[in-house]
Amino acid sequence: MEAEEAQLVVRRQVRKRVVRRLITERQRQLMLVFFGQWRTTVAKIHEKRMELMKWFRKLTEIKVSDVFKAWHAWMIKSQLEKAKREKSEYEWMMGTLGEELTDAKNKESKLEKELEFCTTEKARLEKELEDTLAAIHAQKVPETMEVIAQMGQALSYIGTTAMGNIEPIIKEIEDAPDYQKIVKIYWSQKEEDDNAEAETAKIQEEAKQREEREIKRKKREEREKKLQEKEKKLCEKQAEEAAAEAKITGEEEYKEGIEESKGSEDEKKFKREEMDAAGLKAAKKAADGVRKYYSDRQKSRAKKVADDLAEKIRLYKIEQAENEIRWHKERKENDPNFDEEKVAEALKNLTTDLPEDVVLQLWVKFHLRRATRGGFGYRRKVYCYTDDLRDGVSYGVLMKRIGAHVITEEDGNMDEEIDPQVRIDTMMDQSHRLEPPATAFNTRGHILGQDGMLNAAFLSRLMITHSGCKLEQSEDSEIHALKARYAEIKKNWDTARAFISKFSVWDSWVSLRDSNTDEQLDEILASIEKIAVDLTQLREDLKPLQALAIRGQQAWWPIHNRMQQWSWKLFGVKVKQEETAPNGVDIDPEKHAPFKLKDVRFERKFVKFTGLQKHRMRDLIDYTRFFDAYKEAEIVKRLEVEEQCREEKRKMEDGEDELTEEEVETIRSRIVPVSDEDLDEIHEGLEKLFRQHYFDTSRIFKYYAAGGEGGAATDISMAEWWQMSNDCQYPGGKDPNGIEKGDVERCFNETETEEEIAKAAKKKARKDAASAKADAELGPDEGDDLSEVEEDEEEKKEKTEEEEYYEDEYDWDLGEGEREIGPEAWIEGIVRVACYKFRKIESIPDRLKKLVEEFIIPNACKSNTDTFRGELSLDEVQSVYKVLKPQIMKIFRFYARVHEPIPGAPPQEPSMDGPAYMKFCKDSRLVTRKGDLRHDFPELACRKVFNDTQMEEEEEGSIDAGGGSDEMIYMEYLEALGTIACYKFPNPYIPLQIKLDDMLKTIAFPNQDKYALKKLKKKKK
Repeated sequence: MEAEEAQLVVRRQVRKRVVRRLITERQRQLMLVFFGQWRTTVAKIHEKRMELMKWFRKLTEIKVSDVFKAWHAWMIKSQLEKAKREKSEYEWMMGTLGEELTDAKNKESKLEKELEFCTTEKARLEKELEDTLAAIHAQKVPETMEVIAQMGQALSYIGTTAMGNIEPIIKEIEDAPDYQKIVKIYWSQKEEDDNAEAETAKIQEEAKQREEREIKRKKREEREKKLQEKEKKLCEKQAEEAAAEAKITGEEEYKEGIEESKGSEDEKKFKREEMDAAGLKAAKKAADGVRKYYSDRQKSRAKKVADDLAEKIRLYKIEQAENEIRWHKERKENDPNFDEEKVAEALKNLTTDLPEDVVLQLWVKFHLRRATRGGFGYRRKVYCYTDDLRDGVSYGVLMKRIGAHVITEEDGNMDEEIDPQVRIDTMMDQSHRLEPPATAFNTRGHILGQDGMLNAAFLSRLMITHSGCKLEQSEDSEIHALKARYAEIKKNWDTARAFISKFSVWDSWVSLRDSNTDEQLDEILASIEKIAVDLTQLREDLKPLQALAIRGQQAWWPIHNRMQQWSWKLFGVKVKQEETAPNGVDIDPEKHAPFKLKDVRFERKFVKFTGLQKHRMRDLIDYTRFFDAYKEAEIVKRLEVEEQCREEKRKMEDGEDELTEEEVETIRSRIVPVSDEDLDEIHEGLEKLFRQHYFDTSRIFKYYAAGGEGGAATDISMAEWWQMSNDCQYPGGKDPNGIEKGDVERCFNETETEEEIAKAAKKKARKDAASAKADAELGPDEGDDLSEVEEDEEEKKEKTEEEEYYEDEYDWDLGEGEREIGPEAWIEGIVRVACYKFRKIESIPDRLKKLVEEFIIPNACKSNTDTFRGELSLDEVQSVYKVLKPQIMKIFRFYARVHEPIPGAPPQEPSMDGPAYMKFCKDSRLVTRKGDLRHDFPELACRKVFNDTQMEEEEEGSIDAGGGSDEMIYMEYLEALGTIACYKFPNPYIPLQIKLDDMLKTIAFPNQDKYALKKLKKKKK
């Protein structure tokens, strides 16, 4: 067969060569025939063309006789046309001369008549001129003009002087303070107290709405996470099935292609590796299609959530703009003036009775309560000159009130700025633009470092130079209308002065008289008279405002001089480098400055850490007397039973040494209730002890409250209570008179009050209602519609090391039924521990003293964030933050979230919650675990950093200061970075800025290249 196929191919090739040879020969013959015919035709056509050219040349040849005849005919024609043209011109000229001669005769007759009239009129005018000159001479015009000139100059001088006197009066009124505003400075504290309940209710309502949105967000994220997990399993299953099916299809298509190519010139040969490659390619394409489908679904859901948030933010910005206008209008309407009695009281207190630092705080309060931020009334308070000012927010709001005229577009919108450096730098630039400047010699570092003296000095400088208490100068104010009237009068007076100057000079008077009628001159004189009347009326209208201005100056200058002298005292403290006595520590003249600044925040906190409820102490004292007798009787009975068992040579039976109910009742009946006098003495002794040790106890509480094992950063949970107890080493031991571990836990539980129980129940009900509402708004769970993909036991994999690293060791929230206690309950718990532990000490204050001074203070850990924040404020550290801000800010924006706005509530800064912060730390490989080569930052320490950086809110549920106790704003995030750097590099001899820079550049930034600092891939063109 192969030989026959070879012969068949040879025969086909022979036939092809024969056919090709025949076709070539036929083409050559045709070419010869066609070329011969074409060459003959071209030659004949060329010959005929030459004959035609010779014939045409003969026809166009010109002779000399023909040229002469043509020239002769043209010359005759030209002479005839010239003659005809000249004849027409002569005829037109003769007609024109005739008409001109007639006109000249008419003009001559008319001129003769006019000459006769002019001669007669000249004689009449000469006679009239002689009479006029005589009349002028009789009127003595030069003398009259001299009098008019003097009167004009006097009028101009008097008018200018009067106008000049009005302008300083207006300036004085504009610059003068409003005595009613000065009075409102004093009454601003009462206004704040009167509105405290309404503001608290508003804050609680906002907190409730935030909680509802937070629960809804978490539920949505949980649903999405569950849905993604199901989709992931379903996607992999469907992708695997589609890949298997596509692989078979791809291999079949490859085989079909091989079959179809047989017998053709590009025939393909079957190869196993190519078939496998085709199958794998088809399988990958099918699997990628399935994965893309589920990926697009997830992106679509995420886009829907993002679009919904963007729309809410857009509508909220509109609401902000509208609300700000409405708020200022309502604030102005609801800001009435005070009567004379309250005016006198306010001025007396501001000028003499109140300390200068309190007056300064009232001035700040006055402005902040009348300012807005983010379109809503500003609610933050300045209770102290340290922590309340360190983020620069209150400074920026205050500058909007007193320096709005120096704020430019280049400054940006400070209401939306989250970087404290930018806020403070912008505010300092604005204060420098004021005239006179008010920057003093404080810097951004002093504000961030909570330098109370310099903050007070800066504020006093602002108050002295730019009080912001001027009389109302809005467009609808009285002074604004009077200024407009004055500008109009001044403009009219400038015009009138020009006319008066023309009256005084003869030439200008003549010109003026010629250009105006008598009626117009009368109007000019009437306008001058009207200016005088208007100016007089304006002066009368200014008198009431001038009286207010004088009264305002009389009220302000004593305060001004007093604050100026006090500011020099502040500068003197800084020049002498005197330290301010810490809160809770009495002033030592040899170590401290001679005075301390008012700190309302400390005073309120001091009450919490030193105040005990007397009725609860009564119950505790009575129970302590019973408990002491009970324990004593229990020990005595145990010894008796043991002695009896030894005598009878038997073992003690279970419960034999326990007191019977009759014995317990006998003990209880013998207890004498504490008297009122003893209660007062004990209560005073306990509070005095806490006052003496406030400095230590407050720091101890703050340290353990930020323990990190779930719960708020401001309260202590049971786990944190046990951590403190173990550190202080007072539970347990072999001493039979000591406190048992069960009693330690009982001391924590017994601090619970009925109010706390009711509050917890209300909170739980609110949370349950919010959860139900969220379920109703979210609708059915899409994840429930997807079937579960069961995994074989063999396919289930153990958690990888990476998954274990990202798994949280502790919860961020308290468990079911757990509670936390604040400072008031904490000090009560300490008193209970002292009562139960030291039964041999009779005096309860002595028991507490022993516990605090011998166990708690020497052994407990203390938190001192103020000192560390002072170190963070150094220029060298702030320079690191500023240089690396692009990366730091990008990382923060990546992990922080923009909160859903609440209609009618102030905006909330972008922030990270606990899980987001922990994810940032773990993505950056900052958190370490046991077994790591350097276990320097465990998860518990990471959580403690989160809690320690929380700014103190003014009341429960508020987000005005730090975004809430469970959220980390940008300023807290910066502090956390500095704290983590100290954990990673604990060497005390390395400066903080070196630690921070090294930690960010060598640990955080390199690991964030896969997350927040990941570079976007450029799209292919």
